[in-house]
Amino acid sequence: MMDAQIGDIKKGFEIGRKGTNYWMWCACPKCGKERWVYLKHGIPVSKHCVQCREYVLTPARVRVHESRRGVPRKPGIIKSGKESHFYKNGKFKTVKGYISVLITGADMFFLSMSTHAHRVLEHRLVMAKHLGRNLHTWEIVHHKNGIKDDNRIENLGLTTIGSHIVEHSKGYRDGYAKGLADGRRKQIVSLIYLWARDAEMATDKETEDYIIDHLQKIRISKETIFSDGSRADMAKRILEKI
Repeated sequence: MMDAQIGDIKKGFEIGRKGTNYWMWCACPKCGKERWVYLKHGIPVSKHCVQCREYVLTPARVRVHESRRGVPRKPGIIKSGKESHFYKNGKFKTVKGYISVLITGADMFFLSMSTHAHRVLEHRLVMAKHLGRNLHTWEIVHHKNGIKDDNRIENLGLTTIGSHIVEHSKGYRDGYAKGLADGRRKQIVSLIYLWARDAEMATDKETEDYIIDHLQKIRISKETIFSDGSRADMAKRILEKI
């Protein structure tokens, strides 16, 4: 296309090519030959023409020529251990939140507890050092406060698999019961405030029965509920006992 100018962009079917992709009229920076170049993400896929491209030595092309001549490829420098910038004293946090450490030097006595990569969970290593022996596979180290990366010996306890499951189950049950009681108290307190303030709620028998029923569930006596006095005084006495 003789009337095209450098930088013109056309669709493929407009210049005799298939498709609706965009092409740009470009000049080769080496020989000056002008031709249509396919655009990918708005950028020409090649600056040089086919003839000049053979003589342009890009890094990838240099490696190809060296491999054809039998020149060995230079190995990359891979730093490991303490020389690696990813090294953090051999520690990292697992996906479950525990700290994994690398056994080296004086800790080689506990190597039987480690994996094939000489790694062991830090809380198990701390407990083993405290006891002066390797832990058995059926022995479990429990975090008393539930924080998995708090590996102070004061926060660790040695137990078995069965006892560990029982302790966690009891904690879940106690936490559920406490959350249920706290939620019920919060709901009752908000209802009492409304009941003591709103005259229309005072005549609502369903609301009053709901409050009385739930107050009895948290062991507030009927004498407190039905004692003489205004609704505000009654609400105040109830709130003091919750």
